[in-house]
Amino acid sequence: MELLDALRREGADVDGALTRFMGDEALYEKFLRKLPGDENYAELVSAIRRKDAEAIFRHAHTLKGLYGTLGLTKLFETVSALTERSRHGETEGCDEILKQLVRDYEKFEELLG
Repeated sequence: MELLDALRREGADVDGALTRFMGDEALYEKFLRKLPGDENYAELVSAIRRKDAEAIFRHAHTLKGLYGTLGLTKLFETVSALTERSRHGETEGCDEILKQLVRDYEKFEELLG
């Protein structure tokens, strides 16, 4: 599948994700394509702009699990940084991490076509 090859080139752990999806490429791609509709990304962006550490943690932690399951390594690493930063109420530096998250997320959307 073209999408899966493109994700591999971008450093995604497609093979690990496919293991979690029992090798079902069509199901895996279905979940990948649903990702832009997940509200947690928009909520995370909003929480960072409001400097709401509790909401940052909640949405970043949710996305961390989702991105990890889907093998989206770059997105996973970025939201992991946000999770750790906000875990104890810290918001300083989240704006900079958000810039990287937006770049990675836009690249993912571009790959989806």
